[in-house]
Amino acid sequence: MTRTVLITGCSSGFGRLSVQTFLRAEWNVVASMRAPEKAPERPCSRRPDGPVRQTM
Repeated sequence: MTRTVLITGCSSGFGRLSVQTFLRAEWNVVASMRAPEKAPERPCSRRPDGPVRQTM
């Protein structure tokens, strides 16, 4: 069974670290942030072509 987690504030700090930790453990991650334009490129992806979808 695949597990899923929702993490807010994933553009930096503890939220970003949490996203990376769960992705390494092969969880599905739903991540959000207040200002996506300020986030580093692809902050939540496992790989360069990773399964990242942006919605506003």
